[in-house]
Amino acid sequence: MKNIVLLHGAIGAADQLIPLATELEKAGFNCFTMNFSGHGSKDFSNGFGIPVFARELHDFIEINNLFK
Repeated sequence: MKNIVLLHGAIGAADQLIPLATELEKAGFNCFTMNFSGHGSKDFSNGFGIPVFARELHDFIEINNLFK
């Protein structure tokens, strides 16, 4: 299975991507979702803005070993 990380938009949250993840998993993808700081149930403790979001995504990829 190929891994895919689904990222929500500016006023979105990871749970909004569940229907899409379900369909992609049927097509053979291993789907991952995450909330950026200030979105969904995640607070602003890491800060807020594109540099913060990029670092959070980087960390998510490392934690979940999604390098391929």
